[in-house]
This record gives sequence, structure tokens and C-alpha cells, in this order.
Amino acid sequence: MYIKQTHSTSTLLREQYADHLPHLYTIRTDFQTAGRGQAGNSWESEAGKNLLFSTLLRYQGILASQQWRLSMLVAVALWDTLAKHLPQDKLSIKWPNDIYYQDKKIAGILIENSIQGSKISSSIVGIGLNVNQTHFISDAPNPISLASITGKQYSLSTLFENLQLHLRFRYNQLMSRDYFQLRSDYHRRLYRLGCSSLYEDATGTFEAVLDSVANDGQLCLKLQSGESRFFYMKEVQFLFDR
Repeated sequence: MYIKQTHSTSTLLREQYADHLPHLYTIRTDFQTAGRGQAGNSWESEAGKNLLFSTLLRYQGILASQQWRLSMLVAVALWDTLAKHLPQDKLSIKWPNDIYYQDKKIAGILIENSIQGSKISSSIVGIGLNVNQTHFISDAPNPISLASITGKQYSLSTLFENLQLHLRFRYNQLMSRDYFQLRSDYHRRLYRLGCSSLYEDATGTFEAVLDSVANDGQLCLKLQSGESRFFYMKEVQFLFDR
């Protein structure tokens, strides 16, 4: 479904009784008046310039405790799409699921899960991909777009179709229980993997090396003392994210 303008594609999808909509039902728009990102942040997007959509994914047998796998699925599919247009060695996934070009954010993902009992029945996956916008006016610290990087303009419809193909592929990979390949692809593409960076948690700032991401989605950071510390989303951030 395409709609020229809406408040939020994810909100609209939920309002359209997502429980009764088919797998991969998608709402795409040119402009959101209340686009949302992680942690309640807004998402800046110039009208008609970027790829903005939400897709409904349905599952069987995915436990609520395994919801991290869904985040990996979407992040890797988005990386796959962009890797056809950008140098792969400069493209990465910043934990938990932002897509970065060097040290700048080119895409964001927001996943909202519906849980029945101990299992996830469906997810609404909201994606914002900066494509043809070259001027950003919000206070977001580091946005970038495909056009800013390459100097080219891109077909939003073509990018959307390619991304949907990659989402289907990674979804089928997960549902066929090929989790280890998905996890491997996610892990080797992590932003600043094996590099020392400054982080901040509730106790203050510290320096650590990004070591890995655990099976439950916790970020594993290795301190200079050799101690490993684990963090769930929102418990720690890169210092430059402030």
C-alpha cells in the first residue's frame, strides 16, 4: 500500500488491524509527520526524498526470548541492499540495528513485536533509509544519505523492491533455522568490531573494545582490564551519540 503522506507508517499499519493483515503487508509513504526512531526519537525526512515504510512479518515458533534474531534479520537485509551501491568495507551495522557508512548513520530500524504467550506472532518493522536528501536540519548528530555519498540520485521504487527481496531471503533463512549463518553475517559487519571506543553507561564513561553480541542481543564490551561487560539496548551508548 502506498500513501503520499501519513503520521507514521508503523502506527498506520497497527491501526489497520495488523492482526488480520497478511505476511509482508507493507505501507510506504513519501512523508511522515510523526516518524519514529529508537527510544522515542523522531526521524527527519524531506518529503519525497527517502525510503520510508513499515512491513508486517509473521512467524511460527519464534520465542519472545529470541526476538533479537528478528533485529538481526532486518539489519542484515538492509545492509545487503546498500552493499550493492556502496563500498562494503565502509558499510556496517551499529548495534543494535542502525546502518552506518563510515561514522555516519544512513538508515534506522524500529521493530515492534506482538507476543502471544511465550512466542512472537508478528512484528511491525519500520525502516527509514536516507536516499536522495542531501541537507539535514535536525539535531541528529551524524546523518548521511546515498546521494550525499555518491552524488547520484536513486529510484526509491527500485530500492524498495530490492530491499523487499532481501527481507524475504533473510526471513526464509531464519525460518529455515539457518540462524548461525544469519548471526555470522551480522557479527562480521558490526560497526567498530574489535576496535577500542569510548562508551557511556549509568556510571559514567569508559573505554572498551567491542568484542561480540551475545545470543540474547547483549553487547559484549571488553575493558582495558580484560573484564567483559554485557549491556542490553539503552544501557550503553557510544559517546558520540550524546
